[in-house]
Amino acid sequence: MQRLRRPDGLQKLFLLLVLCSYAAGASWGLMAGGLSFGAELLFAVMMFGLFLLLAKLVVIRARRRGDNYIRVPILVAAVLTILLIQYRFIYVDSPLFG
Repeated sequence: MQRLRRPDGLQKLFLLLVLCSYAAGASWGLMAGGLSFGAELLFAVMMFGLFLLLAKLVVIRARRRGDNYIRVPILVAAVLTILLIQYRFIYVDSPLFG
């Protein structure tokens, strides 16, 4: 009889954090126009902390070569968040471009 592999707690936490990072980035992008500079800065720092935690989990979890399904969503979310931070702080709030 073959034993079924079920996701462990770390994998569930990882998936939950990935989904939270996408939701947080999308909500920040939608409501950023109404936030003050301090609130946006706090949000950016919190997103940075979330991605540090996700990067730590990626190092723990993705040890095999075939674990790209774990790395790709984090990389995509991180790149999108970096682009959003650059857009909000450089182009929108900057006195040079504003």
